[in-house]
Amino acid sequence: MQIVLALGNPGSEYEKTRHNAGWIALGCAFPELTWSFEKKFDAEISEITLANEITIFARPLTFMNESGKTALALKNFYNVAADHISVIYDDVDVVLGRIEISHGKGDGGHNGVGSVIDRLATRHFTRIRIGIGEDHTVSETASNTSSRIPRRVFVLGKLAPHEYEILKNISPDLRRRIELIVKNGRDNAMNEYN
Repeated sequence: MQIVLALGNPGSEYEKTRHNAGWIALGCAFPELTWSFEKKFDAEISEITLANEITIFARPLTFMNESGKTALALKNFYNVAADHISVIYDDVDVVLGRIEISHGKGDGGHNGVGSVIDRLATRHFTRIRIGIGEDHTVSETASNTSSRIPRRVFVLGKLAPHEYEILKNISPDLRRRIELIVKNGRDNAMNEYN
């Protein structure tokens, strides 16, 4: 069994924001998913079979900074090891439209990933990073002398139409990567795509 957790923020005000790139890309990659709310996970859940293996997809409804609650509840309920969990999320440090798979690293300043690390008490899960960044657009903090957008403002901003199209266009690639992780494992997926 595999668990694929896509991070995002619930509510119409967060629809089509860069911080919801994980939800958006997953929805485009797997349009056949049918979501149902599961209170015990505080998430929307969909279950399908990929590569002859049951795969649970989840979208936490806890808000980004509490995503670890859902990750831990799923891990405990399905009795899976953390290395059978993949987390899809936006990454401002990855160029828009690029997908990177990694494992065992820190949170990179992403509060949702930090929450997952804290709740699972491990870094040993798969990260599927969806690039939303451009080198010249984001700074760590606001500055009156800088024309760069503060990171928090940028990630919570709405996707421009061309950005949304890019996320839709990477969906076949995202699907192939998730299928490969489920079928052959994270390391094979990293070797093939990174």
